[in-house]
Amino acid sequence: MAMEITSKGKVAKRNAVSGRIGTLLVGWTALLVVADVFSITLLATIGRSMPLPLLVAFLLAFPAFFYIAGLYTNRLKMILLDQAPVAVAAITLAAMVVVTLNFMLLHLPLEPSQVFSLWLTAILIVPTARLATAPAHRLAVMAAPKKKTLIVGSGTSAKLVADKIDSHPELGLGVAGFVDEGPRQHVRGRPEPLLGNLSQLLEVIATSQAQVVVLAFVKNNYEEILKALYQVEPRVEVLIMPRYFEFLSAGVKVDDLAGMPLLAMNQKEQSSTQRFAKRAEDLIVGGALLLLALPLLPLVALAVKLDSSGPVFYSQPRIGMNGKAFRLYKFRSMSQGADKDVKNLDRLREDDPRSLKNRNDSRVTRVGAVLRKTSIDELPQLLNVVKGDMSLVGPRPPVAAEVAEYDEWQKKRLSVRPGITGLWQVSGRSDLPFDERIWLDFMYIDSWSPWLDFRILVQTIPAVVSMRGAY
Repeated sequence: MAMEITSKGKVAKRNAVSGRIGTLLVGWTALLVVADVFSITLLATIGRSMPLPLLVAFLLAFPAFFYIAGLYTNRLKMILLDQAPVAVAAITLAAMVVVTLNFMLLHLPLEPSQVFSLWLTAILIVPTARLATAPAHRLAVMAAPKKKTLIVGSGTSAKLVADKIDSHPELGLGVAGFVDEGPRQHVRGRPEPLLGNLSQLLEVIATSQAQVVVLAFVKNNYEEILKALYQVEPRVEVLIMPRYFEFLSAGVKVDDLAGMPLLAMNQKEQSSTQRFAKRAEDLIVGGALLLLALPLLPLVALAVKLDSSGPVFYSQPRIGMNGKAFRLYKFRSMSQGADKDVKNLDRLREDDPRSLKNRNDSRVTRVGAVLRKTSIDELPQLLNVVKGDMSLVGPRPPVAAEVAEYDEWQKKRLSVRPGITGLWQVSGRSDLPFDERIWLDFMYIDSWSPWLDFRILVQTIPAVVSMRGAY
């Protein structure tokens, strides 16, 4: 039905766009293959001591298992960091299969140390080589035409979807407009138009040449909308936002009740083993970062002192894990006594009483503005990490006045050690609304793993370098 409304010219244009995306996808897959060939070549030189048939078996098994694991999938929006644990699992399984086949069939001499050396080298080289292709991956994503995305709905959930698409260009999506009932012409805070009502959904999909449809929350006609969307699959990619999404974190799993799909919330606390692993991570990585930062600290201290009168460091009581207060350390970035400036504090609280940070804060000094933009003012918090007051990754530590404004459910943020960086820092930093920061903190708490911490630490680097959302 949708294709009948679409003219031949529009179909040809869409096919041309699809062809261009296909070319980019093939090129990107070829680049991944080149990275893996480079890795395998290095592995071949390292594994020369083992029998040649076994070495060949290992080198063939690795890319075969990469293919099975979907590491050559043609998706421009794939996240390279997410591939690393999959690559490690594929390498491990490939090694286990080759060793088992040798034990059962070939009976060639093979030392455990040889297998371990090849496996360890592979799990280091392969993900690193793939990550090295990240700049080319980003160029491919930016060069690919954006998929026209139609959002069904016009309320808060619909705006949230549109804002997410805007803030993540690596997804390769572009908002074409909205479809919903009502007299409004636009969604509040969005420039895209309301292209039609729900009864016109199929027509709007066709005339707008939408390639992706996201079903956000709508008040009625849900069943009819789904029936209409079934008619355009698989020509149009359909994504459905579950109801109550805005009240759920990432810690949910799909469950069922006698065949009925349900989302089960995960409210588990960190185990003692997980807490030990996180503390060890903080001491090792945090201690190393503190040593690396030591040469820079005197230079920053001198710049702060020469720029304005007052102390070099600023300390402030913050609320940590389980509501325990501690003193947070920073390089001073504001004029002395700024935290007692009632007039400015009241003005800042007009935006959100739970957040005292503002892009146009007149209390920030010249050097302080640079320190904040580059996040250098946060370096002394590495001392807080080593002391155990904070973690490298976690929710930001609130002040007591902010906690006093929390609703009861928001106090979940205090169930873990606060961090220097976190999910919302790499998602938009200070540009994000307060409530979205809360949900991102919940996502982190419910989904914590050492790998998630590693991802956030790596993603903090481009977030800081780009100075996006920093003030």
